[in-house]
Amino acid sequence: MRKRYLTDQTKMINAGKYTHEITIRNLSTSRDAMGGVYGTGSTLATVWAEKQDWTGSEARENGNDTTTLRTKFIIRYRSDVLPKMQVVHGSDVYDIEVVMDYDGTQRETTLECRKVQA
Repeated sequence: MRKRYLTDQTKMINAGKYTHEITIRNLSTSRDAMGGVYGTGSTLATVWAEKQDWTGSEARENGNDTTTLRTKFIIRYRSDVLPKMQVVHGSDVYDIEVVMDYDGTQRETTLECRKVQA
């Protein structure tokens, strides 16, 4: 029997780690009749992801306390996800800041996101 060696290109993905269902959406803004800006958007995809909370910080801006949470979502490889899109996880909305194929194998895409709460 011939031995097979797994390389980074042929390794299987552990699909069991994708336990969070997320929605990736395009963010677009429109103006209403009064000149106010409101957000609208279209859904790009609903996928399963691994969620990793990385850092959090608190700050006081203009007399208001704000909390910032940095989170990484790891999904199966997609080439159509861009920064400035959003990830919706349950009732939480995250702004995508960085999209990368961490190891260059086109197996997974890492979305580095930021959630700000006032």
